[in-house]
Amino acid sequence: MSGQKPAIYSIYDDNPAVSRAIDAFVIRLAENVDRLQDLQSEANMDELGALADELGKLALELGFPSLVESCSALASVATRHENQAVEKALIELTAISHRIRLGHRGAT
Repeated sequence: MSGQKPAIYSIYDDNPAVSRAIDAFVIRLAENVDRLQDLQSEANMDELGALADELGKLALELGFPSLVESCSALASVATRHENQAVEKALIELTAISHRIRLGHRGAT
């Protein structure tokens, strides 16, 4: 066994009223994570914290509680300019977003 963690699905995955919003969110997720990584490499902690907070709010609306928690942790350490903690939180968020993308119907 490879030890790969399972895909993550929205808790609203069976709700057709939000399926398009979930799809759009998951499709843009990699781009958002890339932007967070860019902001971290630029040491732009204020914008990184704001984007993490915004991403967390969307994740909450669309039913991804593990991403909400990860975004909250990242926003918190970014606000305090804790560079090592930001790096660790961003690695965790990246892993969670990968698992979310694996659960998307377009994943191969």
